[in-house]
Amino acid sequence: MCKPSYFIIPKKEKKHETLKQDELHKFKQSGITIALSGGIVDTVKTIEQSAERIQKTDNDKLKVLHAWRIGRVAQDVSGQLNNLENIGDDFSDPLNTNTNTDNQGKPQSSSVNLSISLGSSKSEQKRNLRPLH
Repeated sequence: MCKPSYFIIPKKEKKHETLKQDELHKFKQSGITIALSGGIVDTVKTIEQSAERIQKTDNDKLKVLHAWRIGRVAQDVSGQLNNLENIGDDFSDPLNTNTNTDNQGKPQSSSVNLSISLGSSKSEQKRNLRPLH
């Protein structure tokens, strides 16, 4: 809330009256956020972040560490790409009740997560002008 401000308004009889003004400002926003994560998406983000860190650092040990991280994470890419074949199953069976399993007995999944978030807020403005006695 803003601090009150004071005004002096001349009257016809050459007297002055002091007024107090209060103002209140609020706002409203609405939005939707759609996020894709998991599996190949996270792998690509990790590779991108490590590549950026290699470029930004002058420390050779950190460069080697981030290069190793890229190589380690990149090894998982082929398996994650194969898992994308199951993306239709994830959306047709979101509770994972299907009985399709991989060679280790785990349910097959694309490892892709989709999240949708909704949000809103509201705006309000008030102004009050009154004599100060």
